[in-house]
Amino acid sequence: MFAIKSPQTYHHQPGLLSRTGELLAVHSSDIAIITSPKAWRAVNPQLETSLKAAGIRWQVNFLTTECTDAAIEKHLVSVREQNATLVLGIGGGRVLDCAKAVANLLTDVGLVTIPTVAATCAAWSPVSIIYNEHGGHVRSQPLSRMPLMLLVDTNVIAQNDVRYLKAGIVDALAKWYEFRPYKQKSDDSLALNLKVQAAQLAVDVFEQYGAQAVKDNARHVVTPALMKVIDANIAVAGMANSMRDETPRRAWRTRSTTVSPISRNCMTGCTARKWVSGCWCSR
Repeated sequence: MFAIKSPQTYHHQPGLLSRTGELLAVHSSDIAIITSPKAWRAVNPQLETSLKAAGIRWQVNFLTTECTDAAIEKHLVSVREQNATLVLGIGGGRVLDCAKAVANLLTDVGLVTIPTVAATCAAWSPVSIIYNEHGGHVRSQPLSRMPLMLLVDTNVIAQNDVRYLKAGIVDALAKWYEFRPYKQKSDDSLALNLKVQAAQLAVDVFEQYGAQAVKDNARHVVTPALMKVIDANIAVAGMANSMRDETPRRAWRTRSTTVSPISRNCMTGCTARKWVSGCWCSR
C-alpha cells in the first residue's frame, strides 16, 4: 500500500501573480498570509492588486524565525483569531513549511503555496521540516493535508539571485542519490520505483537545460529552459517525495547538515553540493 500526496493543482507561468486573486477566490474570500518581509516585497504590488480586484480580505503574518513548534503555534493562533478559511504561504522553504504545518492543524482551512525561490520542493513536499530556535533539525513532520494549489510565477523566481536556483538543482539531484541505494537493495516497491523515476526525470532535465537555465536566471530573464528547471526543482522533486509507502526511507541531509553551526546558515542544496558533486563525477 502506498499513497501519492501532492497538491491538487499546479500552476506555473510568467505573470501568474496577476491572476492569483481570481484563482484564490474560488476557494476563499478571507485568507491568512504567512510570509517573510523579503518574500512579501518580491510578490508586490502585483499580488495585493490582484487580491483587491478579486474582493479578497487578507491579513499578513510575518515569520521572522525558524520554522519551530513555537512559531507554528503562534501563527495557528493568528489564523484562528482571524477566522480565515485559507492559509496562503509565500516564500522559501522555512516559510512554506510553517504555513503547511499550520494549515495541517486546521481541518476546515485550505492551503495554497507560492514559492518565491526555486531552492527546494517545499511548496509541494508532504512534510514540514521543524527546527529548534538555533536552526537545528528537530523532526520531519508528515502532513495529512496538501495544498489546494501551488502557484509559481516565473517572473518572481527569475528576479532572485541565481544561487537559489543552483541550490534547488543540487537539492533535487541529491534525491536521486538518496533513493538509489534503497532501489539496489529492493526492486519490488512500486512507490520506490516511482520515486526513482521522478528523481531521474529531474536529472535528465538538468543535464539538458540546467546550464542554460543558470545563465538565464543570472541575467534575470524568463526562458523555456529556466521554466523547465524551475518545474524540476519544485514539481518533479516534489513528486519524488510524494510517493509514501510503509517503508521509512530517511534522507541524510536534513539532520546531518543542521548539526554544525556553520552549515545551519546554508541552504539545503548548498550543504549537499560537495557530496553530490563527488557522486556526479563518478557517474
